[in-house]
Order: sequence, then structure tokens, then C-alpha cells
Amino acid sequence: MRRLDKHTLGGVLIVALAAFFSLHGLDREILWQDESETALVAKTVLARGLPFGTDGKNVFSQNRGADYTKDFLWRWHPWLQFYLCAGSFAVFGVGTFSARLPFALLGVATVALLMLFVRRRWEDPRRALWAGAALTFSVPFLLLAREARYYSAAAFFTLLGLYAYDRLTEKNKSGFLLLFCASFFLFHSHYVLCGALLAALLLHASVFSRDRFPPLLAACLAVSVVNLPAVWLFWGTDRGVGLFNAGRALDFFRYYASETLEHIFPLLLLLFPLLAVVMTGRKPSFSPRDRSSAALLSMVAGVTFVFLAVLSPANYFRYLAALIPLACAGEGWILRFLQDVWGIVPAAALLMGLAVYGGLPPFLYEITHRYKGPMDGIVDYLRKNGRDSDVVAITYEDLPLKFYTRMRVVGGLTGEDLSPALKADWIILRKHTVSDKDEQVKNYLLEKVAWPDYEKITIDFPDIPYENRETPDEHLFHTMTREDRVVIHRRKRTT
Repeated sequence: MRRLDKHTLGGVLIVALAAFFSLHGLDREILWQDESETALVAKTVLARGLPFGTDGKNVFSQNRGADYTKDFLWRWHPWLQFYLCAGSFAVFGVGTFSARLPFALLGVATVALLMLFVRRRWEDPRRALWAGAALTFSVPFLLLAREARYYSAAAFFTLLGLYAYDRLTEKNKSGFLLLFCASFFLFHSHYVLCGALLAALLLHASVFSRDRFPPLLAACLAVSVVNLPAVWLFWGTDRGVGLFNAGRALDFFRYYASETLEHIFPLLLLLFPLLAVVMTGRKPSFSPRDRSSAALLSMVAGVTFVFLAVLSPANYFRYLAALIPLACAGEGWILRFLQDVWGIVPAAALLMGLAVYGGLPPFLYEITHRYKGPMDGIVDYLRKNGRDSDVVAITYEDLPLKFYTRMRVVGGLTGEDLSPALKADWIILRKHTVSDKDEQVKNYLLEKVAWPDYEKITIDFPDIPYENRETPDEHLFHTMTREDRVVIHRRKRTT
């Protein structure tokens, strides 16, 4: 049996560490609102073969019914995430861990693919190891990959598209098919990111690989034609984009750029190779392939910024998930250069410094300790004290209740008729409102409900705005203690 070389062994260890970070304590926290949406729609895939926005008892909308057609067929998001989640449910049963599992595994696969891509593109196994380690220790990426949502799928298939493009430019016959498959699945993960990737590849090929432009264009057209039915389905959604607004697009562009520089690729990183050059006089060498590769990553990032600025319905950090592995490829080059100049210890120290700056210590605490969020307490209390036939009215985060209980749940962001709430068995007014949709629900309940018919129950869980968020600036690694407790109103039972 052939022994593994040290670089391959290093890659295996990095993937194993990525698996620990991605999978350990995956069900320690319950699904929050967005994740519950994925899981609920996935359950309809199991039941009916297609994703729907209702199970017959409850609806799953967060956009006042714009999420689905008049027949409740889902059209707000591409469908891959629902089928991944449904497949996991079919194999492992319906639950928190199984809902997140396929996305966490895709996160681990992204680490492995990044090392494979960097090693192939730059023919440098040590640079590949540094890039893989940088992604493994990237807390923003880990937070996204541990969500039951499309984020890790978008990152994986974007990177797979780059890997396929690399093969295509080398006239590898499998490059065309691999690029088609990667683009197809990326489209069904996040269609805006798919368009950005293909546009960036066409731009790069027109400058650096003109002989490969025709097969690349053919792959792009093939993906477009195959996905026309999905385009028609998604076209009817009102995602708030409307006509082009230059001011709005500029604000979004600034947001995405600032989030990238704060959480993904701090500009301070560039000072270290400059410092190494000044102190030692050693300059990095750039081959034509190096320049082409740097241009490729830069073009993908730049075009993605533009597409997101113009087409994204809101400015969310999660839309940048696909760019994190690309940034780590750049970090791999910096760390590899520092290793050549100063040795492995200073390079490793910088890597760990980046990890600590990104929040690795509190992340490790979170995945090894119990986190208590508002919905955690609400779900637990209602499952112990309620009945499947009960009606619950809630102002926000209705979807976790719909996933973890069998009760009829009204309110949230659905825009549905609220009259059943007037006789609800349970009413939960969250302290915070997150939009005008749940604020209207709150105002309706405060005005219309006969409150003397209800008794107030306070549970020892913090009434923060969200169970938890995937955004680095909003994510909580510890249970909030300095916050009002959750209040549940129970209808008084007559004897």
C-alpha cells in the first residue's frame, strides 16, 4: 500500500478538522426562522415530490404569500436546498441535525475542493494547504455552512465552476460537462451568483483564453436554455428589486465591499507580504499563469459585487458566501510567501491571528455549550404543555413552531387572515419586531384580543429579536443574559 505524501496527509488532516468544526454540536441549537423555512418546504418535497409553501395546516410564507404560486408551488428560492434537505430527512429522519447535515457536509467538501483547485491552478501543494486551512478557520464561512440553507451549496458550486473552467482552458474534454453541471446546480442554489460566475468567466476568457471562449459560451447558453422553465417560474416573484436604482445599487455595493474587507479579506493582510519584501528584499515572482489566476479571482469577486448590488433584494452578508473560498485562495498565496521568507511559524501565527480575529474562540465555545434562544424556550414549553389541536398566534418566528410542533400557527410574516388568533390557545408577543409585517400582527393582537381571557407565563429564555442569525455581526455565541424574558399568554381554561 502506497504511503501518503506529507502534503496529502496534511490535506486529510485539514478536512478532518473542517468536519469537526462543521458537524460537532450541529443540533445543539434549534433551527431559526429561515432554516425552518427550508426544513418545512423540504417536508412537502418528501410528501408530494415538489416544494410547496403549505402542509395543509400551516403556510410557510415570509413575504405575505409572494413566496409561492396560487397553487402554493414554491418560487421564492431555487429548489436545490429543499431537495438536499428532503434527501437527508429521507435517510436520517426529520430533525435538526438531519436538516443541517447536507449543508455542513458541502461546507467540508468546499474545503477539500479549494485545496484541489489551488493545487491544480498554481501547482503548489503548500499553497493549497494554507488556503484550505484559512477556509477551515474562517468563522464566517463556518457559520454559513452550519445553516440549513443554500449558502454552502453556493460556495461549493461556484468553486466547482472555477475548477471546471480551469480544466476547460486546458482543453480537457471533461471541462465542458463539469462546468455545465456546476453552473446548473449553482443556478438552483442562487441564480444571481450563477449569472455572476458565468459573466466573470466569459470576461476572463475574452482576455486570457480566447480560444476557449466558444466552448465556454456554449456551456453558458446550454445552462440558460435548460433553466428557462425555472427562470419563468422565478420571474413572477416580486423581490423588491424593481427598476434599476443607481443610488440603491451604490449603497449595496459599498455594503458588500465593506463586509468583505471586515469579515472575509481584511486589507491589513496585504501589509504582511509588503513588510516581508521591505525587510528581506525578497520579491514574489509572478508567472503569466499567476497573473491570469489573480485576474480570474478578482473578476469573479468584482462581477459578483456588481450583480449583487443591482439584483439582490436586500443587502445580506450571506450572499457573499461564494466569495469566501476565493478570498482564502488569496490568503493561501500570502501565507505561502511568508513561509518562504520567514518560515512556517510566523505564517502559522498569522493564520491563527486571523482565526482569533474572526471569532474562533467564541465559536468553539458555542459548539460545545448549550445556547438558549427565545424559540428554544417557546418550542420546548408548548411541546410540553400544549396539544396538537391548539392554535398559536405569534408575531415573529412562526416557522420554528410550525416545524417542531403540530399546532396551527398564525401570524408571523405570512400576511394571512388573523381572525383565528382572536380565539387562540396561546399568544406570543415578541418584544422586538423585525419588519412592518410582524409589527402589523402585533398591533392587531394588542387591539383585538380579549386580554382578560389570558394569563401571562414568563419563561427563563431571553426575548431577543432572533433565535440566532448567520451574519457575523449579529450572531450570538453565548446565551444572552441581560435581556427581558420571553412571555407566553395562555387562554384561561374554564372548568
